[in-house]
Amino acid sequence: MEIADLTPLESRIRYAFARGEAVDVRPEHGAPGSPDVAGSSVRAAVLRGLLLSGPVEDGEIPALCLRGVTITGRLDLAYAEIPYPIQLMACDFEDTPDLSEARVRRLDLCASRLPALTAPGLRVEGDLVLADCQVSGPIQLGYARVEGNINAPRLMAQGEVVLEAAQVARALDLEDARLHNPQALALNAPSLSLGTVLNAGGLRAEGKVRLTGTRAGGWISFIEARLHNPGGVALGLSSCEARQLTLRDAEPIKGEVRLHHSTFKAIEADPKVWPDVVRLEGLVYESLSPRLPAAQRLPLLEHDQDGFVPHSYE
Repeated sequence: MEIADLTPLESRIRYAFARGEAVDVRPEHGAPGSPDVAGSSVRAAVLRGLLLSGPVEDGEIPALCLRGVTITGRLDLAYAEIPYPIQLMACDFEDTPDLSEARVRRLDLCASRLPALTAPGLRVEGDLVLADCQVSGPIQLGYARVEGNINAPRLMAQGEVVLEAAQVARALDLEDARLHNPQALALNAPSLSLGTVLNAGGLRAEGKVRLTGTRAGGWISFIEARLHNPGGVALGLSSCEARQLTLRDAEPIKGEVRLHHSTFKAIEADPKVWPDVVRLEGLVYESLSPRLPAAQRLPLLEHDQDGFVPHSYE
C-alpha cells in the first residue's frame, strides 16, 4: 500500500512502528481535536503490511503498539513469521483475526474486543496476553506453543476456548475468567502441557471444562471457582498429572466430575464441593486436605458411578 493511501492515523502508526512507539487514541490519552481522537479506525491491511514489510530505522527496534483503535477488515497473519512484538490493547476488531500457524515474538491483546480468535498452531516466543478480553465467539489455540505464559485473567468468552495439545512453558492464568458455552465445551484443553501451574481461581464456567490428559509441573487450582454443567460433565480431569489439585472454597460443582487414572500428590477440597456423580477409578494421591474423619470422606466413594472399586477405597 502506498504512503499516499494512508489516513492521518495510519501515517502516524507507520511512523511510530519504525521506532517501537505506542499510539494511543483513547480520549483520555489524546489531545482534543487531534486526528487520533477524531478518527480511530485503521485498516487491517495496513497493519499486516507493516508487520510483514514495514519500515525499519537504524538503531531502532520496531514494534506495533496500538491502544484504543478500531481495526476494520480481517487481520490475516496466517503462517506469517513476525519478528516484532505486537500489542493491540483495548482495540475493537470488526472481524476475526487469523494467526493460524503464525510465529510472533509476543502477542498482547489486553482488554480488546473480538468476535472470535483463530490461532491454531500459533507460536509465541514470549507471553500471550488475553487479560480482560471480551470475545463473543470461540478462541482457537489448539496445538499452540507459548514459550512464556498465557495470561488471561478476567477473560470473557462466549464460545469454546480450545487449547487442545497446547504447550505452555510457564503458566496458564484464567483467574476470574468467565467462560460461557452452556451444554457444550467451555474449556477444551485435552493433553495440555504446562511448565508450572493452571490458575483458574475464581473461574466461572458455564459448560464443560475438559482437561483430560493435562500435565502441570505445579498445581491445578480452582479456588473459589464455579463450575456449572448440569446433566453433563462439569470437570473432566481424567489421566491428569500435577503436584496438587485444589478446589478450596469452590462452589458445589453442578455436573459430573471425572478424576479416574489421574495422579496428584495432594487434593484439597471440602466434601461438599463434589457432585452426586464422580468417577474415581485409578485415581492416585498421597494426601487429602482439609484433614477430616474418614466417615466424612466415604460418601464421595459411594457416588462413584463405577460402583465398588477397591483401589479407590485403598
